[in-house]
Amino acid sequence: MRLEPSQRNHHDATAIEDIPNHLIRIRPSFFTSIRQHEQKTMMNVDLCFKVMRKDNCYDLLLACSERCSRNVVLTHYNNKTHRIDDVDDENTPLIQFTKKDGTRISYKQYYFEWYKIQTPSEGE
Repeated sequence: MRLEPSQRNHHDATAIEDIPNHLIRIRPSFFTSIRQHEQKTMMNVDLCFKVMRKDNCYDLLLACSERCSRNVVLTHYNNKTHRIDDVDDENTPLIQFTKKDGTRISYKQYYFEWYKIQTPSEGE
């Protein structure tokens, strides 16, 4: 059957079905288990499906930006929700801003000091 293992399932990569009029495809898989049942050995085979998107992250971001006037993101480093009003393509992480205490610091240095996040520099 040319099944390939995928975690605890086995799937047939050639049996992927596209769903017409939707941006998804379905991949059939089989989940198997063998265990003792009373005096005999029992083998269980279940059919399961993995639903996969046909579009990519960039397509999804474009669709969201067209659909939503209020873009909201959840940041993984502090689990806070932020609303994005605008994206400035001209600035880089090396641009400096003035902190409350009056000192100037770059976004790259600020994120490293506060969140311990290393951001790429211009040109990296």
